[in-house]
Amino acid sequence: MEFLCDERFSSHARLGIQAMALLPEWEQKLLSSPPQGEELPLLPECRNSGEQLAYDCLLMDWLYDPRFRHLALAENGKLLPHMLPDRNGDGAYQSGNPVDPEICTKLTAYLLKRAVSELQNGNIPDFCRRAGVLGHFLQDLLPPSHNLGSVERYQLFPHPETGRFGGASSGYEIASDLGGKVPVIAGTDIATAAFHLSNTALKYARASRSLIPQLMEAGYAQDRDRCREILRLPARQAVELTAQAWHTAFSIAYNRFDASEVEALKQMPLTEIYCAYHHPDIYAHCGTDAFCFAGKREKLRLLTSDGEKDFSSGFGLTGHSGMKFFTGGIFSRLRFTVGLAAHETSFLPHIDLDFSVAAAPGWHEQFSLDMEYGGTRKAECRFTPGSAAKTFDIPTDGAGTLIFASRAAPYTAERGMTAFDIPHIGIVEPVLYM
Repeated sequence: MEFLCDERFSSHARLGIQAMALLPEWEQKLLSSPPQGEELPLLPECRNSGEQLAYDCLLMDWLYDPRFRHLALAENGKLLPHMLPDRNGDGAYQSGNPVDPEICTKLTAYLLKRAVSELQNGNIPDFCRRAGVLGHFLQDLLPPSHNLGSVERYQLFPHPETGRFGGASSGYEIASDLGGKVPVIAGTDIATAAFHLSNTALKYARASRSLIPQLMEAGYAQDRDRCREILRLPARQAVELTAQAWHTAFSIAYNRFDASEVEALKQMPLTEIYCAYHHPDIYAHCGTDAFCFAGKREKLRLLTSDGEKDFSSGFGLTGHSGMKFFTGGIFSRLRFTVGLAAHETSFLPHIDLDFSVAAAPGWHEQFSLDMEYGGTRKAECRFTPGSAAKTFDIPTDGAGTLIFASRAAPYTAERGMTAFDIPHIGIVEPVLYM
């Protein structure tokens, strides 16, 4: 069945119809039945259930119509946020509270579970409504305009009174030829799938925020075409994420999985997990797979028992810092190597570094200036000048958060001053296993 994105589709429905076109043929066939539902008179012509699903991506905005308000509610009765959520389930960039990856995963799980349930009951019209809201929710996590609070947006983007184009405002009204990848399952059960969908959304949202300077420049230049081109990437990612969520719902409901997709879920590089917290050091801005010396990215080269060795994947970290990864409780163990960078900082005379990986249930929010985060230690080691790297294979016991912390011990310098020798360390080839 062919789905065409024409003038009937706008906003979230435009993304929905393009997501439909990415679904496998057997799923499209299940959506070839005639549409049904009280929303149909309020929509443009809707020829089949597939088009109804695309249109129903609009329903999360219909919360002021009592017939549809229940679709816009979370399990606790609160309205679903139209951006990444905070700990209370409200929109983080509006409340001013930090984004909470655990709540994001829980909301995704609730919406996915409802969609799967309707499919299992053979109720295609209600599946379209539930899956449409799931698509809208995930789509709203991504665009730059939803990754800003109203005050920030007012300060950064051209004021409407100037007549300039507001840059971040019309991200989902762009051209219909976005394309996209054929979806693969996010998981074989609700918990796993919700984690992977949420984790992908968090990574895409971070990338989307990086587009804001470009949008500001194009907006002030009144270059609408340039704004639309910048927004093409998050729009395509929203289409792909929507298609993946729907494909996963069909696969779980009908217990129909591709063996290679299931196999791929059994392990995941930690570099593909959204880093939900990074103590403010240079590596909070450096990205993965590199050290950062004097402002330049360098190879992850560690001191090992066999001499200096290069690694292609991992994280750099200073010797007094911390990182947290929300892992959703779905992984059973973690394997990684940690060591001092093969760099002059490895031979500072007063290196006395305590490194640890700790696990905590749920999302661990605690901040610590001295990297004392608590949690249950799963791995620990001490580094002194020239120490060789160490490899760990540790159980994570379904931990919600993994906390990596390095703590440099102080020493007494000249004139009784307290000082630290802080090397660079690398956490390399980190892989999580189900």
